[in-house]
Amino acid sequence: MGYHYLYTVRPPESEVDPVGYALAIAVGVHAAALVVHDLTTVDNTPARVCETCDLETVCPAVTWARAQPGAVGPGHAHPDHPLTITEAHRIMQQHRGCRAATCPRKASALSCLVRAGKLVPPVSSPRERAAARGLAFDPPARSLPISPGPDMETLLNVLDALSASLADSHGSASRMSDVTRSERD
Repeated sequence: MGYHYLYTVRPPESEVDPVGYALAIAVGVHAAALVVHDLTTVDNTPARVCETCDLETVCPAVTWARAQPGAVGPGHAHPDHPLTITEAHRIMQQHRGCRAATCPRKASALSCLVRAGKLVPPVSSPRERAAARGLAFDPPARSLPISPGPDMETLLNVLDALSASLADSHGSASRMSDVTRSERD
């Protein structure tokens, strides 16, 4: 997947929601992807960016694909404005049955409360906490739909083309070394 570099965004120091600021620009220029250094740049919520475009992190080099439209209901989508602490508390109460990993609205509220120092996230995962207490950890009732990818034939054709181009580049490099050797002799 290749992208054309378009714009570097540095929000103003006084910006309350720097991620929202960058996303507004990305939407305005119809950006296909947002490239950031790491997940802390987007408040550890890649889902917020993936509602709009792909997310690429440099360290570690990971790609989060854009979410399918309609995969998350409007009641669970990220809020369109920076949350206040009161709003974040209300959302946490309304979305008690949701998991922050699958509910972008709850993830936004959780992020707001952590940034404000009102909540300290646990150091272990829900699965680890359940195991420590001897409880069964139930998987989510419904998982998000998986987007259909290319078929196997397309993937094999792409791999063949990449292998052929790699073999050509190695072949030309060895021919170049033969030429330079003969010129030295």
